[in-house]
Amino acid sequence: MKFTNKQLKTFGKEHKKGLRKLSYKLYNDIEETANSNSLMLDAINGNKELMLTMLALNKLKNLETFGDIREVRVVNPQLASGISASNEELLYSIKKIGVKLNLENIDKIHFLNKVEILRARLKEI
Repeated sequence: MKFTNKQLKTFGKEHKKGLRKLSYKLYNDIEETANSNSLMLDAINGNKELMLTMLALNKLKNLETFGDIREVRVVNPQLASGISASNEELLYSIKKIGVKLNLENIDKIHFLNKVEILRARLKEI
């Protein structure tokens, strides 16, 4: 799966947590930083990987046929660690960034809601 240079550069240089949001290269993110209700993810490496994963999901043809997504997580098997974000933060961030990157069909990514996630977890027990 190929990403454009603009998409890759969007998630370029890392900043200390809280100083910049993922949107900082696309538009002035002062409004995101100042808005206490903003769900834009901080510009740290794990969150950049999450956004690249969201871009990859957006590029999948017939994503709707897979159903709703329960969770997106980036895992580092060498360190046995991973990172995830809430579904709301992921959708908020990718939709705001997607508008600036002119992504098509960004609304085709659907997550399970909290009740559906709980129901799925209970079925696993």
